[in-house]
Amino acid sequence: MKISKNISANSALWTYLAIMVLALGVLARIYCYVWHKDLWLDEAMLAFSMYGISFRELFFAPLPFTQAAPLGFLLVSKTLGAVFGYSEWVLYFLPFVCGLGTLILAYMIGKRLFSPFGCFVFVLLAVGNMGLLHYTTEFKQYGIEAFCSFLMIYIYIYIYIFAFGAKEQAALS
Repeated sequence: MKISKNISANSALWTYLAIMVLALGVLARIYCYVWHKDLWLDEAMLAFSMYGISFRELFFAPLPFTQAAPLGFLLVSKTLGAVFGYSEWVLYFLPFVCGLGTLILAYMIGKRLFSPFGCFVFVLLAVGNMGLLHYTTEFKQYGIEAFCSFLMIYIYIYIYIFAFGAKEQAALS
């Protein structure tokens, strides 16, 4: 197994490569945000629904055009729209920020769970996932759900594995 030892031996190189891949993923998401696509029909109907109703109606009335989205996503998007105006930049901002957060959390999870080589592979999989890239640039809640999933995994790892200490961690193995 000399080959596998040599692959994972240089931890500084794999850490550097993981950070470079992470930076490439951030740049890809910035590119997609700056040169954004037009709204799809369902995104446009949801955006029009957000623009045309009040905060009170978000809680107590169904959205027009038979649209549905989680209440938290609607409230944050409506607040951003009310403060900064209802442009495509503002509509895509929340999924964009959550997409960047997903990549950062992927690096943090990989760093805690795996060797530097494993962290590199994990970050590469997160950056190269076209679904995560697509949902970063779409006015839907899916990118935010991915961010929340990565955040829950990170919190679980932090609390359950690393907050117990080495004695309990060895007992769990």
